[in-house]
Amino acid sequence: MKKVITILSLIAFVSCSPKITGLYKHEICGNSPDCFMYDFCKDGRFTYWYSQDILGSSTLTGNWEKKKNIIYLIPDKYLFQTETKVVCKKKQSVDSTEIKIRLLPQYFKSKRDTTFLTWLVKLDNSDSIYETNKNGVLNLSYRPIHKITVRDYSLKFSSQPMIQLSDSIFTVDNASNDISIFIADNDSKPMILGVSRKMRIKGKKLISVQPDSSKNSRPDKYIRVTRKCENIKNE
Repeated sequence: MKKVITILSLIAFVSCSPKITGLYKHEICGNSPDCFMYDFCKDGRFTYWYSQDILGSSTLTGNWEKKKNIIYLIPDKYLFQTETKVVCKKKQSVDSTEIKIRLLPQYFKSKRDTTFLTWLVKLDNSDSIYETNKNGVLNLSYRPIHKITVRDYSLKFSSQPMIQLSDSIFTVDNASNDISIFIADNDSKPMILGVSRKMRIKGKKLISVQPDSSKNSRPDKYIRVTRKCENIKNE
């Protein structure tokens, strides 16, 4: 009889143990232009994804482990050094020119990982200032372009630049109308926003554990929207 009770108690404990695997969305998603998500997989890997109105979107990966009702996140190391480069192509259509600007932060592992931001752009010696969309893309009527000047979007508001650009003026092939500029940012601090190192499990919710220095800050709450690992990818 004792053995039966012990087995039943063990089954009850296991069934009540919170399941972590799944996709969790921040409570503000859908109620504001910003959104933050965590994706926890059974293999102990996680993906963190954020999207903000001005700062664009990006991802972070790493490992997670659970101790009692706390999840500990161990982000992957970011040791990859990047180089600025300009890729000029010529489309068949000459009606328009497309300029795409991507940021390659040093803390990502691969050049495939880029941060999407809004940029200010000047062409040649013109005083006109253009603004890309939030994905760093600018479409214009076709024109020969010799020089592209890229500026941090925050300068529009007379603020300090968020990105420390060592190269901001780029010479391009004036016959091209499909121009991609990959800007290396090896000086600025990581711009991963909202990521927490510790999360408390509470039913279907994850609540960030605030460090001692920010005890007065409101904790972030994430709600599970699916039980399966969805493999978030950068949009």
